[in-house]
Amino acid sequence: MENNQERVKDFVEASKETQIEIDALCDKLVSRVGVKSVRWENIWGNRHYIACLRTFNQLSERQLGKMRNTMKGKCVYISYFYKI
Repeated sequence: MENNQERVKDFVEASKETQIEIDALCDKLVSRVGVKSVRWENIWGNRHYIACLRTFNQLSERQLGKMRNTMKGKCVYISYFYKI
């Protein structure tokens, strides 16, 4: 663990901006649409997660009333798994 401590600190620092953007996009969905939470489980990286969140937010801007009626109080779960 001691050998990887610096590497982990560097990774955390480098991913801070990405995490801030993810948190902001999720908070926007929660407050605008009224979803309970947004979750991500995927083998893809955070950039794909951000792209999904941006797309979902754009959809909510265009169809806010319908999305509120459909999604309010529900969890949004973004997942993709595949078998080889």
